[in-house]
Amino acid sequence: MEKEVRKSADEIKQLLLDNRLKESIEKMGILMDGVTEWSVTSRYEELQMSYRYMMQYFSTGRPDAHRAELYNKLKSTALLLADDILRQRLIKTGMSLYHQHCRLDSVRHNRDLGYYRKALESYSEDTSLPGYEQLLSEFFDHIWTSVLWSSVYKDEMLELLDSPFVNIHDAELAVSAVTLALLQRFDPEKLSLLITVSNHIHTEISVRATVGMLLAIILYNDIINLFPALVTQISLLSENSNNESRIQTVQTILLLSKETNKIDKKMREEIIPAMLRNPKLGGLSTEDIAIDEDANPDWNEWMEESGVKDKLMEMTELQMEGADIYMSTFSNLKSYPFFRDIANWFRSFRTDIPGIIDESLTQSTIGRAITDSYVFCNSDKYSFCFTFSQIPESQRGMLVGQIEGANELEQIEKREKQILQGDAKFEVLAKQYIQDLYRFFKLFSRRHEFPDMFARDILFLHYDVLAGLIGGNTTRRNIAEYLLKKKYYAEAAEILAALEGTYSPADIDYQFYQKLGYAYQRCNNYSEAVESYNRSDILRPDNLWTMRHLAQCYRLMGKPNEALDMLLAIENSEPDNMTLQMQIGQCYVELENYSQALARFHKVEYLNPESIKAWRAIAWCAFLSGDRDKSIEYYDRLCISTSASAQDYLNAGHLYWVIGEVENAVSSYRKCAEQIGIDSFIAEFDKDFHLLKKNGVTETDYPIMIDLIR
Repeated sequence: MEKEVRKSADEIKQLLLDNRLKESIEKMGILMDGVTEWSVTSRYEELQMSYRYMMQYFSTGRPDAHRAELYNKLKSTALLLADDILRQRLIKTGMSLYHQHCRLDSVRHNRDLGYYRKALESYSEDTSLPGYEQLLSEFFDHIWTSVLWSSVYKDEMLELLDSPFVNIHDAELAVSAVTLALLQRFDPEKLSLLITVSNHIHTEISVRATVGMLLAIILYNDIINLFPALVTQISLLSENSNNESRIQTVQTILLLSKETNKIDKKMREEIIPAMLRNPKLGGLSTEDIAIDEDANPDWNEWMEESGVKDKLMEMTELQMEGADIYMSTFSNLKSYPFFRDIANWFRSFRTDIPGIIDESLTQSTIGRAITDSYVFCNSDKYSFCFTFSQIPESQRGMLVGQIEGANELEQIEKREKQILQGDAKFEVLAKQYIQDLYRFFKLFSRRHEFPDMFARDILFLHYDVLAGLIGGNTTRRNIAEYLLKKKYYAEAAEILAALEGTYSPADIDYQFYQKLGYAYQRCNNYSEAVESYNRSDILRPDNLWTMRHLAQCYRLMGKPNEALDMLLAIENSEPDNMTLQMQIGQCYVELENYSQALARFHKVEYLNPESIKAWRAIAWCAFLSGDRDKSIEYYDRLCISTSASAQDYLNAGHLYWVIGEVENAVSSYRKCAEQIGIDSFIAEFDKDFHLLKKNGVTETDYPIMIDLIR
C-alpha cells in the first residue's frame, strides 16, 4: 500500500515537471482518497478552481501578461500540496522512521516552537538537569517532522537561533533538524531560513546552514525555479564576498568525501590485512617496547618491504589534505544505543552529557587530545568515548599511560586555538560536519529511508542556481584542477572547456591547455586532446611533457607516423631515455619497419642488459619480421625467467607452433592458461589467430590445438 501511494506521488510530481498540470490535478484527486484534513482538502479545491478559471479565461483569447507567472504559481502550489497529501495518506500507517516520529510528535501537539524555546532557555546554564536530554530529542523531532512552515514560523525559528539564552549546541542541532526536514520534503520557508542563517554570526551555525542549504538545492534543483523568491534570495548570496570562498570550501570537502569509499576500501583490503600478516608481530614483546621507545628495526624493514609504509604515507597525505581516513576505524562503532536516536547523529560533541564521558578519559592526555581535536568528527568522538567506557578500569590507565607525553597536551591546545582563528574555523567545522553527515547517510540503521546525498552528483557547477554562486574564473579553475588531481577527468574537462571561451587570449597560458588536453586524453577523447595539446605547443613550443602526450594520443588514434615524429623530436633532448627508445621502437613495429624497431630495442638492451621489456619487444618483433631463430633465443630467455608473463607464454606458443614444435607450443599455451584461466586464454588466442594463419596455421588446426591445451 505504502509503495503504491509513494509511486502515485512521484507520478504527480513528474506530470507537473512535464507541464501536464490538469492531469496532475486529476491524479491528485485520486490520491486524496481517504484524506479528511481540512487544510489539505480546502487547498485542493482551491487549486482546482484556480486552474479552471485560468483555462476559462485563456479560452476567451484575451491576452494575459501574468499567465506564465500564474501557471508556475499553480505548479508550485500543486507540488507542495502533493507532498501534504502523501503525508496525510501515510501518517497513520506509514512504517518509515519519519512517519513513526510524526505520530510521536502529534501526541505532543500542544508543544509549539515557543514552548521549546522557553524550555531550552531554562537549561542554558545547566544542561545536566533532569529532562534535558529528553527535551532535546523531542525538539529535534518537532522540527524534523514539522509541516509546511509559514513565514511567521520561520521568523520564530530565527529568533530561537539568535537567542543569547539558547545554548549554541542546541541551535546547531536545530539547524541540522531543519536540514533533515528539508531533505525529507521540500519546504520553501525552511530553505529560506537556511539561506538566511548561512551568514549567521556564529560560525558553528553558519557552517551547518550553508551545508544544508547547498545539499537541499542539489536535491531540489528541478523545482527551485518555480519559487522565484528563493532564486532571488540565493542569488543575493553572491553580494557577500565571504560566500564565494565558503561555498568553494564546502564544494572541495564534498568532492573529497567521494574519496572516502576508496580510502575505506584501501584500509580494509590492503593496509589492515597487510599489518595483520606481518610475520614479525609475534616477535614483539612488552619488554621490547619498554627497553627502547624507538620503533623496532624489524618493523621498519618489514614496512619497507611490504609496501605498507608507502600506503600509510599516502593516508597521511590524504589526512593533511582533509580526507576522511577514519571512516574504516569508526564504522563498526556505531551500534551503541546512543546512535539509535536519530538526533544524536547530528549533535556536536560535548563533555557534559551524562553517561558519555568517563572521568579517567578527560584526565588523560590522549583522551583530551581526541575529544578536543578537530581531526575527528563529532560522531567519531562519541564512538571513541563509548568504546573507552567498555575497557576494564584496570586497563584504562595502562592504555593512556603508554601514550602520554609531557608537553603533548599543551601543544595540542595551542594548535587547536590556532585552527579556530579566521576563515580556517569555517573549513575545519565544515569538514567535521560533512563527515558527520557522511556517517549518517552511510551507517545509520535506517539510512535506506533517506536520500543518500553522497551518492549524488555533488558538483555545484552542474546546477544552475548554484553555478551562479561559483563566480570567478579563478574559483572555477581551482575546482577543475582539484577534480583533475582526484582523477575526475570528465568533470574537469567539462569545466575547463567551458572556461576556455571566457578567457581572453592574453589571459590563457600553455598549462591550461595541457590540463584540458590531459583531461580529454584520460576520457579517451583523443582528437580533442590533440587539439588542446597543439594549442599548448603554440604557446610554449617544444615542451617535452606536451610532446610526449601528443605522441601517446597519436598512437592511441592509430597514427604511428605522427607519434613517431613527436618521439624523434624528443629524442634530440633525451637520447638515452630507455622508455622513449621503447616507444619509438613500438611505433616502428606499428609501421612494420622491423629493422628500425629492433635497433631501438637492442639499444635499450645495451643500456640495460637485464631489461625484460627489451627482451619481450625483441622476441615479438623478431617473430613478426620472420627472424625465428632470434625470436626463439629471446623467448627461451623470457620463459625461464621469474618475470615471464602469461602474454610471454602465449607468444612463445605462437612461435613454437609456427616452426612446427607442437609439443613446446602446447606446453607454453598451457602455462598461459594456468595463469589467466582457459576462457581468458582462448579470448587472447583468438585475437592473434590472424597472425598464425598468416604463418601457415589452418582453420582446421585451431580446434585440435585447443583440445590439446584443454
